[in-house]
Amino acid sequence: MNDPDHTEFITGHDQQIPGLHPVKKLVHGVRAARWALKEVYGVKVEWETAKLVSAEREGDQMVLTFDKGVMPDNMSLVPEGFSITDKSGKFYMAHAVYPMKKDAGIWNSVNKNCDTTKIHVWSPLVKEPVAVRYAWARSPMANLMVNGKPWQPLQGFRTDSWDWPESEDPAVEALDRAKMKELDADAAQRCEFRKTEEARLAVEILRRRATPGK
Repeated sequence: MNDPDHTEFITGHDQQIPGLHPVKKLVHGVRAARWALKEVYGVKVEWETAKLVSAEREGDQMVLTFDKGVMPDNMSLVPEGFSITDKSGKFYMAHAVYPMKKDAGIWNSVNKNCDTTKIHVWSPLVKEPVAVRYAWARSPMANLMVNGKPWQPLQGFRTDSWDWPESEDPAVEALDRAKMKELDADAAQRCEFRKTEEARLAVEILRRRATPGK
């Protein structure tokens, strides 16, 4: 805490197994070692993070731009781990696609045919989006890596700054059990609504997935 230049948050949500102590300790160790070797000891090893440059609304979608390419390490075409909301602040799991490069020819790989520095995020349930979150959960399912390298997962982020209001009195809990139950019930209801509506809109969703960046 007193030495921020030699402190780093190492993302490991892609390797987590439920429980307090991660079972896959070797993976976490390799990532921490790569960061330390490059940033602390100056050794020439690959270690990078990607920054979100901008998040702009275009119609019913949010277009995210990064300073480096971000993509799954298995060359999947489907970025996962996004949620989106309108001004209500109620998030829904979102779909995401890469825009095709202008000079893309015969399809051969996500890296060669898509602009992996941009991701279009949308949901048929959110018509006027204002914010996006990525890997923003206690146990997120997200698959993006910086430049597609398996030891460089993209860290979770959000484009909003909404926080739950807290009292200045430390004895007052921000969320009591009754409020937590209320929020859980609301989330379960919205999850069921999303599944039902997306099943009804399956044709539209598949069409949009087939036209990257549209």
